[in-house]
Amino acid sequence: MKKLLFLFSFLLIVFTAPAQEDSSYMAWEAVSPQGQTVFFIGSVHMVKPDLYPLETTYYDLLDQADVMAFEVHLDSLLTDSQRLLPQYGLYPMGESLKDHLPEDLFEKLDQQMQSLGVPLAMMLQMKPWVVASSLTALELQQDGYSIEGIDQHLFSKAKEKNKPIIGLETTEFQMRLFADLSDQEQIDYLKYSLENARESVESIDEIMELLKKGDGENLDKLLEGGMNEFSEEVYKDLIVNRNKNWIPIIENLLSEGKTPLIIVGAGHLVGTESVIDLLKAEDFKIKQL
Repeated sequence: MKKLLFLFSFLLIVFTAPAQEDSSYMAWEAVSPQGQTVFFIGSVHMVKPDLYPLETTYYDLLDQADVMAFEVHLDSLLTDSQRLLPQYGLYPMGESLKDHLPEDLFEKLDQQMQSLGVPLAMMLQMKPWVVASSLTALELQQDGYSIEGIDQHLFSKAKEKNKPIIGLETTEFQMRLFADLSDQEQIDYLKYSLENARESVESIDEIMELLKKGDGENLDKLLEGGMNEFSEEVYKDLIVNRNKNWIPIIENLLSEGKTPLIIVGAGHLVGTESVIDLLKAEDFKIKQL
């Protein structure tokens, strides 16, 4: 259950990795018109353990920052998830997933979960969005990926250095992004995730190569294409609107004289209406490191 509580937010966080020598990093420096500096690192929730240690550039940015900002404060993620899951992710007593899914979809899901070694019986009270958000992550675990990702790694390093840490949003906000989907949208999301779980895992190699090269342009095309294939509206809610919400928080940190390091999913940092793009529109000078 604890693993599943972490996995629900998988789609909110997109993969990144340290760059190879003589390549760009998935890291940026942005300088405001007033000369204030904010750093960014593209984050990941699941990686293979041999990824560590990261390139020194990432640790250097941590040292330079005097406040760290993550999508959510990771210390509260598990406890908040446990507290909020019954409200947003579980059916009331007397209802189950089987009551809400078409029979053929339920059978296909049952077969998939058996192949992953997770009895569907333990998920029957979960709503479709919780199950859907877990499928790709469970596939990745089977392929050797760990839920101890780069965000958690850098979060732990920040705590060791006694860096102040904030969350850009709450666990409840993230849960509601999915829980507010209609019943049919949740079923469609589950069906899409089920049909594409294996393909999503197989695309990780391509994603990782783009990240190693610091190729934000092609990474944006790959990530946006996959999300828009399911729903342009969901893509806007999960990526674009959240990017816009974070800009005032970042600017407020700068106005307080702080040098923040913002660690969010790489999908939030590349392409049109990314956090980087929005800051550029406000005359920030941007440099990819």
